[in-house]
Amino acid sequence: MPQRQVHPPRARYGGTLAPCDDPAPCEVSDRTGFRVATRLGPSTIAGAGLGRFAAAGCSCGTVLREQRVGTANLPAYRSAQELCAAFPAAEDLPMLADFAFSSPSHPGAVLLDSPPTMVNHANDAAGANTAFRFEGDAKSVVATRDIEEGDELLQDYRAIARVGWLEALLASADLQTARQLGVQIEAAAAAGQRSNAAI
Repeated sequence: MPQRQVHPPRARYGGTLAPCDDPAPCEVSDRTGFRVATRLGPSTIAGAGLGRFAAAGCSCGTVLREQRVGTANLPAYRSAQELCAAFPAAEDLPMLADFAFSSPSHPGAVLLDSPPTMVNHANDAAGANTAFRFEGDAKSVVATRDIEEGDELLQDYRAIARVGWLEALLASADLQTARQLGVQIEAAAAAGQRSNAAI
């Protein structure tokens, strides 16, 4: 019987192999930190690409994922030089724009979930059903309201902390961080509401 050929993972963005290239992004294990079953699929948000969906319902307060800063599933980068040494290709910048984030509890540090949490920004921030929380180096992703089986997991990108050096690095390639995208989406929604109210 012929053996099945196993191909090494390819870089999704065409640059350096990155956390988003993980071959088992929904694995429930200590390796990934996921504590509940999820699946990836096309996001319900137009243009958002893939999203993560609950494979079973869970109640408000349920811990969906647990990680520790500086470990294999949550590496931390403290400077543009350190980040660019790990991801040196020009094609890596769009990947960083999509997946790099930061927390007010770790000022100046850029984090990368491995594999990515892939939780998109709720078009209306009030629609967010998850949030990440830090206690020291321990990060958890928590359900902020009851989630039904099949619901897309969503967050408010505005809760991501600003890291000036990351924003400058991405701006050099005409890109923005998830935090900037969240602010932009919410500003556009507010402007639309004001113009509708004026009609």
